[in-house]
Amino acid sequence: SHVINQVLKESLEHERRSLNAIVYGIPEFSSSSIQRISDDSSAFRTLLKPHSIHISDNSKIIRLDKVYPDKTRPPKLLSGSKEFTSKLVSDFVSVKNGALYPTGFRIVNDKTLLQRNLLRSCHAELDNRRLNGKTNLEISNSFSSQPIHGFYQNCQELRSKLSDFICNAAAFNHLFIILSETWLTNGIYDNELGLYNYNVFRCDRSPLTSNSVVLNLFGFVSPSSTVTQQYVSLTSK
Repeated sequence: SHVINQVLKESLEHERRSLNAIVYGIPEFSSSSIQRISDDSSAFRTLLKPHSIHISDNSKIIRLDKVYPDKTRPPKLLSGSKEFTSKLVSDFVSVKNGALYPTGFRIVNDKTLLQRNLLRSCHAELDNRRLNGKTNLEISNSFSSQPIHGFYQNCQELRSKLSDFICNAAAFNHLFIILSETWLTNGIYDNELGLYNYNVFRCDRSPLTSNSVVLNLFGFVSPSSTVTQQYVSLTSK
């Protein structure tokens, strides 16, 4: 299913980018590539130090895109820790209004392509509404206080464990479930899995091939529900 692939791709990309932050408003130095990295790091730390915001020693800063004479490329901070990156962005937001940062200086989370496209769409809609006389409008991030919880397990042939799975399925409260190597056949129907509150998308192993098997189960959300989440958390077992 195209939708399933998109959801999994977005989740993995979001997890990968959660290690990074994008920085705007730091002038680009004309020094050599190696020296420029050092200059960017020094300038960034100097701006944050007066506000007690520190950068870990193992963090790296690289400039995005190619060098253009009339364009300043934003640096990307690679921290290796999504907890550190999240705290860095949060600390900056908490002090930015009362701090004397250079014009245009800001730190934001590294966004996926889907997030960037959605943000562009929001800005286009905002501009359109302002052109039509609407006032007092702004774009703001909305995050749930609770993460989306999912479940993943390599089943090693679910067919032989189906009775145990059905007994436990009634207690599941995950928004989505991913089961791999289920080895289910067409003789096992969706309603036999005991997942009555989930939408089931199956891709069972063909007896003629040795392809891997993935069974994707996404929790049901009623059409009237509005779910806004900051991140996806997978629990492996």
